[in-house]
Amino acid sequence: MHISRRRLLLSAGGITAVGAVATLVLGTTFGFFSSTPGAQSSTFNAAKITLTNGTYTDCSFGGASSPGTMVPGDTLSNCVLPVTYSASSSVSAWVSLDVRIQYPTAGIAAYGGDNIHGLTFTIKDNETAPVTFTTPTTASYTGGDCPALDTCWQSIDQLAAVGGGAHNGNTAFAPGDTVTWTAAPSFPTTVGNTFQSGQATIVLSAHAVQDTNNGSISAPACTVGTTCDQAANAAWPVWS
Repeated sequence: MHISRRRLLLSAGGITAVGAVATLVLGTTFGFFSSTPGAQSSTFNAAKITLTNGTYTDCSFGGASSPGTMVPGDTLSNCVLPVTYSASSSVSAWVSLDVRIQYPTAGIAAYGGDNIHGLTFTIKDNETAPVTFTTPTTASYTGGDCPALDTCWQSIDQLAAVGGGAHNGNTAFAPGDTVTWTAAPSFPTTVGNTFQSGQATIVLSAHAVQDTNNGSISAPACTVGTTCDQAANAAWPVWS
């Protein structure tokens, strides 16, 4: 049978085209062993830090708290604040004390504002060698955290140390560490008539803040019993 040259060329072209298609089709069926893992996830659990066994106490003297009974030379009861640091993990923290003294502005202050005249306070912790904390003597103020109708003095963010136990004196509190502050009042016989009918309330409050990634208390050094915050020095901790 005679096959023309033109038909041969067409046939050859057709075979080539079929081959190309086959190559494309086969190419889509080739595959390597593979595995696509499921989405990976990471869980981040934030720590929780708290102070227990009380974070606040207030004690009032004279005036409305005991009308007409406080006289110079009296032995007055101490104001005591014990706290225990706890955390959801082994996270350590710094602890600080705020001290505020206040009286009704319309009345007479039993506290003289300088911790020398009138009612005075000595505030100490319970370390093996107790440290004296700062009784506020800066200018008085009203408004803000001072109760309405009162006049206040305050000293805040005073660095604390562990009181007693294996960690006595440490400024980094571990879960279970404790500290107790005692404010001892004095109304000596030398106060004079200026403070008759006077009254004052001392408020002790404590708070804790993480010590990791939160400033430093060593450069420059911050002393236990004194204000240690970024308002005083930009290198020191931020207290929440």
